Amino acid sequence: MQHVNNHVQDSWQGWAEAGRKFGLEMQCPYAEHLISGRKTIETRGYALPTHLLTRSSDDSEQVRIEILESEAGKDGVSSIPDHVVVLTGNESIDDQSSGPFLLRKGWCTFIGSFKYTSREQFEADECKHLVQPTSGYGWDDKRPIYGWVVGTCKQYIDSESSGDEKYLAQRRMRSLFEIQNK
Repeated sequence: MQHVNNHVQDSWQGWAEAGRKFGLEMQCPYAEHLISGRKTIETRGYALPTHLLTRSSDDSEQVRIEILESEAGKDGVSSIPDHVVVLTGNESIDDQSSGPFLLRKGWCTFIGSFKYTSREQFEADECKHLVQPTSGYGWDDKRPIYGWVVGTCKQYIDSESSGDEKYLAQRRMRSLFEIQNK
């Protein structure tokens, strides 16, 4: 069996299958910035899969992406394994077994995905994506940077998360995970 590196895989075909739920891993504090509306463009080194774009304002057609917060870490280096526990917010972090986890913070929709074509264009959007030029996520002529335009966002409050629900997340592509009930 060939090992597949899901950190860079972009050929997974399950994005359009009905009933699947997806989440985007974001490091603290950027998950909070996105959910609060302060961050209106999420930047990544790849385009958002087209099936994850919301193309209509009709609530029944929205593609909600769970925002999964990880601890702050080193720029460009994921500390999250390909399979990880997702906490809903009502669970005690102290009660969890040691190891990485993701915290379900809320959800958002993305209404567009585009490729930045110049440093000037990227840096002009700093107030939207909150990436400082000196950051490890800043402009680099050697790699592409995409902007995912945020649509609707909602932060979960404790009463919206059931403490009885347990979730697992499986990496499907880079920072995109499929979320399943445990």
